[in-house]
Amino acid sequence: MPRPGPTTGSGPSGVPDGVVSFETFAAALSALRVAAGPPSYEEIARRIGRARAEAGRGSAPGKVTVYDCFRPERQRLDIELVHDIVLALTGDAHRADGWRHLAQTLNGARAGGHVVVTTHPPAAEPDGRPMGTPSPHITLISGLPGVGKSTLARELASAARLPGGVHIVELRGYHAVLAPAEPLEVLRALARAVGARIATPATAQNLRAAVDAALDARPAAVIFEDAGSVAELVPVLPDGAACFVTSRSALEGAEALAAARGIRIPVRRLALAPLDVEAAAAEIARALDRPDAPAAALDRLARASGGIRLAIDLIVRFAHEHPDWTPEDIADRFDVTAAASPIHPLLDTVYRGLSADEAAALRRLALLSSPIDAGTLAQASPETTAALARLRSLHLVEPGDTVTLHDAVRSYARARAFEEDPLSRRRSFAAALADAARLRLAESERMDRAHALVLHAAGVLAHDQGADEELVALALAASAHLEDDGHWSEIVSVLERADAVAPADRRGELAELMARSYEKLGRVDDSLASLHRAQRLGDESLPGRLWNVIGNLHRGLGHWDAARDAYRRAAHVARTAGNDITEGRALGNEANLARLCGALAESARLFDRALAVTDRAGDAGNRTILRSNRVFLDAALGRFDVAEAEARSLLAEAPPGIPAAYHCVPLATVLLAAGRPAEAVDALDDGRRRSDGGESFDVLPEIAALRGQALRAVGRLDEAERTALDALAAVDGTGFELPVADALGTLALIALDRGRVSEAADAAGRALTFAERMGDVNEQARSHEILGRIALAAGEPADAEVRLREAVRLLRKMGHERGERLATEFADASDVVA
Repeated sequence: MPRPGPTTGSGPSGVPDGVVSFETFAAALSALRVAAGPPSYEEIARRIGRARAEAGRGSAPGKVTVYDCFRPERQRLDIELVHDIVLALTGDAHRADGWRHLAQTLNGARAGGHVVVTTHPPAAEPDGRPMGTPSPHITLISGLPGVGKSTLARELASAARLPGGVHIVELRGYHAVLAPAEPLEVLRALARAVGARIATPATAQNLRAAVDAALDARPAAVIFEDAGSVAELVPVLPDGAACFVTSRSALEGAEALAAARGIRIPVRRLALAPLDVEAAAAEIARALDRPDAPAAALDRLARASGGIRLAIDLIVRFAHEHPDWTPEDIADRFDVTAAASPIHPLLDTVYRGLSADEAAALRRLALLSSPIDAGTLAQASPETTAALARLRSLHLVEPGDTVTLHDAVRSYARARAFEEDPLSRRRSFAAALADAARLRLAESERMDRAHALVLHAAGVLAHDQGADEELVALALAASAHLEDDGHWSEIVSVLERADAVAPADRRGELAELMARSYEKLGRVDDSLASLHRAQRLGDESLPGRLWNVIGNLHRGLGHWDAARDAYRRAAHVARTAGNDITEGRALGNEANLARLCGALAESARLFDRALAVTDRAGDAGNRTILRSNRVFLDAALGRFDVAEAEARSLLAEAPPGIPAAYHCVPLATVLLAAGRPAEAVDALDDGRRRSDGGESFDVLPEIAALRGQALRAVGRLDEAERTALDALAAVDGTGFELPVADALGTLALIALDRGRVSEAADAAGRALTFAERMGDVNEQARSHEILGRIALAAGEPADAEVRLREAVRLLRKMGHERGERLATEFADASDVVA
């Protein structure tokens, strides 16, 4: 009966199924040659010679030598030549690696029946302690090659100190040359090692029974090294011994199969991960024993090792063999890329065992710079998601809710991606991921941490692989979430990358979005530069709008002269173009700025003009803003009844243009000025309850700063202090300083209430500095007033006179109602404000 030829299906490493002998190997290789042309043996030799010359690794083989690999009667194969032949025929490096591994397996399988079992007697203890007590269990230790599985298994087994010592059984599940050990041969070898009395016939059942009996009589620890599969492992496990199993695979299903076979002892798992950079550097430093080793060199060596202990041992051994090399020299030797890296040979063995689909999935994942969630990955690349379970089992993908690779694996697989995948294929994956990330953002109300991670990973990948159109679309989708709290760094990152590749007609829009992002991050100069760039590049549908935005940025930063100029320019451009919407907004912004600067009469005049233009434009949102800001003006002018009525109307109506939570701020301001702080606290608490998280990031800090004032006024000092500090923390690093002077002034008054004069003076002095920098005349007057009260408490009436006079002068100049009240309050106690 003729032997069957190899099947046409492709196996785990891109080689045909059914290749189990030299004869079927020759038939499969011949079929590969036919599919490639077929080229002559001489032509194959020439191709190999060119490839070897380019790689700097030798010359062309003879055509007869090439032909020998196709002969079915061969008894041994030149595995490197097989690799080169397949590469010459297909141009596929991954496939060539698979054929090399197949040739290795065939060479080794002929001598692979013997199973090696090494026995180590229990170590003698100098203190004469008795042997340990048997504790039957199965410990599965899994992880990447070289990560320290065998070392740990030996340490645990030796620590058990059992009378029979430690037996180490080589299963060869992932051996590069030898075939995996047959379960029956494993049982025979283990039975001999433990001195079992074997019944005849020597069936698997009889062998297991004999091994169990021997280990029961003389307990020993058994290490099963390099298990390749659960199906080959479980039939050889003793029931009742201390067993340790090492494997590159997680060996899923081992517990269920062991239970089905009747094994009653517990199964536990230990998954070993590579060391992080810090731990690897510390391990290398300890082993080198060079106290003067520079931290930078140790860091480079740690990264080169990938945190894999075998690679660390290789580096340390090299250092000991070359004592004249400096740590920097050693780092230069090992801090290299691709095949010269000490970790790449270790990972090669794992990679060759992957199917073509699994290897392709690993290469795609290696292109990602940061973790992503499995849901987005599934939408972008279902074939990658399908391989995740297998890749996790081999510890190539780290465990957890997100999908990420260890740095060592990423470095290796990324190099393979650039070797094996054309740019068009990598770009296709990048485009699909960018589209999936964009759709996810479009479907979400707010951006959370998972969104931000996907955004960053997809943006970097799209930029690196040239998926420009998808990158721009992703950036625009991300910008819709600029008003969400946080994640501005990720948004600006993708905007910057998109701006570098966007078509000319989108760059003005992107520049404005970048400006908004920079403002959120407190990058003031970058924000202003981007706004001016947007103004130059953009084709504004509302002329003057960008000048108004520039004015808002200057105002928030305390550059109030520049803000006033920008508002006036915005109003002029808008008025010339007949753009009532922007003119009304620019006038309203200038009116509010005049109020903050203390020009209350000018503010009232500008508010009137702004309301007239806004009503003509029908701009309901701006009308709400104008009404709200005018409440602050009326309160400053002492028109408390009018101001309160309008504030309560706004709160009841909740018109468009201002978040509902913010309407409590003008009302609380009026109530505080009118001497009703308890009602102000209630109003601000109501505002906090109205917050739905949709307001801009500056709203809650303003509420907190004002609430701190109100709480202090009603005597709730501890809560007031916490609230003021929260307000400061919320704006720290954002560039938004409007609430800072208010919160610092409140902290100064609280310290004064507690008799901590020095602390009070420090806080009030800082408040004055911020108020002067902002140009906020009202807060300047408040800071001088607080410093005057502190001086009186410290027994320094002369300083108090200067401070209080300045506070009253500023308030009177503004036309602020508090000026006369303050003068009256101190007139009887001192002539300082006369």
